[in-house]
Amino acid sequence: MMRIRIRREFGQEPTIYELPATLDGQDWASLSLSAAMAYVQRRYDPSLAYALSCGRGSCNICVVRIGDEVVTACTTPVTDDVLIEPARQKLQVKDVIVDMGLVKKARIAPIRDPAAFRLSTPSNASVEEFSSG
Repeated sequence: MMRIRIRREFGQEPTIYELPATLDGQDWASLSLSAAMAYVQRRYDPSLAYALSCGRGSCNICVVRIGDEVVTACTTPVTDDVLIEPARQKLQVKDVIVDMGLVKKARIAPIRDPAAFRLSTPSNASVEEFSSG
């Protein structure tokens, strides 16, 4: 079993979701946070709002916060007990969706090798842009 936590409201406890060991024969470590949120929405909670994106980390629509880091959900692999939060409280529209129209420019580096699920380290400017607030 894999467990993920999604904080849908700042100041509230995250909702915990149990995922099966594999999804269609694939281990969760080879799947993205976006895939995990899609599974949660389809199996447990149809009201969960998350952004569908390009799947390559280049559009930055699906940015979320994992710990102190802002990442694209479509290129970040799922880990057990991960806490998924909106990238920035002031920009939160619903659940983990943020209003990118209010951001001057999302400067999260695009993924270089989609097969590796390794997101380039975001510049301090992009983390600060989403972190302050």
